[in-house]
Formats: sequence, structure tokens, C-alpha cells
Amino acid sequence: MTKAPLRIASYNMRKAMGTDRKRDPARILRVIQTLAADIVVLQEADMRLGPRPSALPMDQVTAQTGLIAVPVPGEVSIGWHGNAVLLRPEAELIEVKHL
Repeated sequence: MTKAPLRIASYNMRKAMGTDRKRDPARILRVIQTLAADIVVLQEADMRLGPRPSALPMDQVTAQTGLIAVPVPGEVSIGWHGNAVLLRPEAELIEVKHL
């Protein structure tokens, strides 16, 4: 029996700042959606200010991409020190360790 391949993508979203120097989270979410990946690993997923708020609206991540954020030890960002992992909702998350 052949299993479907697992599609993994890595994306440096640069705090949702485009080359036009405009912060546009909706644009980033559209890019993530077009990747059609089972797992998306994001770099620079938070703004690195104080409590590190997410550069993407957390309520829109699942709504627009169909992916869920792997839990982090805080409630402000989808990322952990700038890094975030998004998964398909049907993925079985067994354990999360923050280093």
C-alpha cells in the first residue's frame, strides 16, 4: 500500500513585511495557503517586541490556511522565539518540547 507523500515547507515570513516594506499579514496567509503543505515551518513569525506578539492574526491562521499552530508556552504569538510550526488539523501531535 502506497502512502501519500508528506509535504513540508519552510518560509521566512520576515514578520509579515514584504519587499515593498509594508506589513501585510493577509498576504503571508495567502502564500502559506498556496503552499498546500501538511507542515509549514515559519521563521520570524513574531514581531520580537516585549511579549513578542504574533505577526499573523492568530484567529486568521486556521481560518485562511486550514492549518493549526503547534502550541507554545505563551498566549501572545503563534511562534516560539520567532519560529512557528503549522500543521494540518488531522495530524497527530504527540509531544512538544521547547528548547
